[in-house]
Amino acid sequence: MTFGEFLRRERLRQKLGLREFARLHGRSYTYLGNVETGKVSPGLD
Repeated sequence: MTFGEFLRRERLRQKLGLREFARLHGRSYTYLGNVETGKVSPGLD
């Protein structure tokens, strides 16, 4: 399981949309969407 798959599973478990999840974690929804689909690697910050 990739980190993106884990992220998506946790987001869906919490019944949150991508924008809501991104807002809670201080990230852009575009970036998190790209992480979920494996287009970019997650940052370390």
